[in-house]
Amino acid sequence: MQKLEIKSPAKLNLYLKVIKKRKDGYHEIVTLFERIDLSDRIILEKAKKTEIVVYGRKIPEGENNLAYRSAQLISQKVGKNLGVSIKIFKKIPLGAGLGGGSSNAASVLKGINQLYELGFGRQTLFHLGKNLGADVNFFLSGERFALGYGRGERIESLNIKTQLWHLLIYPGFSISTKEIYNAFSEIGLTKRAPDVKILIEYLEKKNLDKVGGFLFNSLEPVVLKKYPLLYSWREELLSTPTKGVLISGSGSSIFAVYTDRKEVEGIRRGWRKVKGGEVFVVSTDYSASE
Repeated sequence: MQKLEIKSPAKLNLYLKVIKKRKDGYHEIVTLFERIDLSDRIILEKAKKTEIVVYGRKIPEGENNLAYRSAQLISQKVGKNLGVSIKIFKKIPLGAGLGGGSSNAASVLKGINQLYELGFGRQTLFHLGKNLGADVNFFLSGERFALGYGRGERIESLNIKTQLWHLLIYPGFSISTKEIYNAFSEIGLTKRAPDVKILIEYLEKKNLDKVGGFLFNSLEPVVLKKYPLLYSWREELLSTPTKGVLISGSGSSIFAVYTDRKEVEGIRRGWRKVKGGEVFVVSTDYSASE
């Protein structure tokens, strides 16, 4: 095999509870991931040396790019240069709490493993993935829904077959994850977290009327305080017939939950434009896993 094309999906966090700050400076969390059908497209091709080109959005193309670092890391693992041309066609906004960089990193790890027929199993890829970013292993897992522990890198699969529909707003600017976690460390928890197990139970039973009350993000108060525009979008989304609204990860994206495609597309048609931003209709990704 000389060439491979891969879909690189985004994620939402339906639940994110910060438990404590760890000795290594990171935060211990519990999070519920959902893979969504907003995705980038990546083309990998064998080459003499590793190069990366990004189309569609302006992001780093050298060693600051997680996908590039993935290629370096897997070469180090095998002890020889596995040159690869990486072309990323970006649709997922950057710094939006959607995991685009982590998804690209996971896709490149899986892709090079396949391209060069390395035969690395899930656990080997997980070991590599956790060194790249907290969300990478979720994308490596191929799960639609999963719990993340530790920094988010320890993955527990979930047997949830529900399809959620969302109106997703990217406000047109990025938010630094480090900035939000640092601010959170200063104020600590402001609201008691619901039990994620109850949220999972309602999702398993497709009881969406109950889901909204159990969506949770410890970081949301910090994000809304620092970025009042997101608070106004939150209020507008809550005025629609949504089941719940939440900031994804550390922001900047905010999403609402709806029951079906017809409902969310009807709301999208009546939605005013987000100046400088983007509005997406997305759902749980039920396409075949790569």
